[in-house]
Amino acid sequence: MTAAGSRGTGSGLGGMTRDDARKMAREVLRELGRRERNAGTSGFLSYKLLRRLMVHAQLVGVRLDRYVPGPWTVGETEPKLWGRLGALLPTVERGAFTLMVPDEAEAEQLAGFLNWCNAPEPNAG
Repeated sequence: MTAAGSRGTGSGLGGMTRDDARKMAREVLRELGRRERNAGTSGFLSYKLLRRLMVHAQLVGVRLDRYVPGPWTVGETEPKLWGRLGALLPTVERGAFTLMVPDEAEAEQLAGFLNWCNAPEPNAG
């Protein structure tokens, strides 16, 4: 992944560094991991915050795509919702953690963002 002025850990993203992005993404992913373990709770706001971090990185020139090497990958799963049975939804995955996203393009960008900022798996250790 390349971006003008965003190669090192201290590089600026409009006032946010790669390390800042990693720390914020880690906290949001932890919250999503907690909600994933507690059936019946929604991670919608946490997901929106994670997406906002990704969009901010893109706005300042970080190129995000599924080909950014790293442990976060794009997958797919069959949702367990009425009306969507049989349709596959894209996911962003690392280890035992899976996050469903609206479309494949967003899954590719989100996986690229999480790899770029080296976000940890939320359920690990």
